[in-house]
Amino acid sequence: MSHTISEFSGLKIMVVDDNRDAADGVSMLLRTVGCIPTAFYLGEEALRAAPLLRPHIVFLDLNLPDMDGYTVAKKLRAAWSPRHLSIIAMTGWGQESDKLRTANAGLDAHLVKPVSIECLFEAIRQFAPPLDCRQW
Repeated sequence: MSHTISEFSGLKIMVVDDNRDAADGVSMLLRTVGCIPTAFYLGEEALRAAPLLRPHIVFLDLNLPDMDGYTVAKKLRAAWSPRHLSIIAMTGWGQESDKLRTANAGLDAHLVKPVSIECLFEAIRQFAPPLDCRQW
């Protein structure tokens, strides 16, 4: 399936993963389809930057070295008053209990690594704000 740049154009996406290769690789892929991605390798880095970047979507690893992804998600939601913020777990934790915990913690979706390109793009389509709502 081909993807047009306009369908993802202007989407601000944070990728938070302590695996630098994974975070940078996803960010590079997102950039090729018109997103504005920023990679972070620690939860605290992402928390400091989020109010300035105002992402539409955050892909969040749940197993970060400085704090768990559930804590990061909770603090992201409390950091400012986003009109639109979707937080999607992107993790190696794939048991049903992990998915339930993610849902109970208020994350919007749970993707299990390795995530296919199609699955990543489908998550973006599902949770991205409409084109006319992408300006802050």
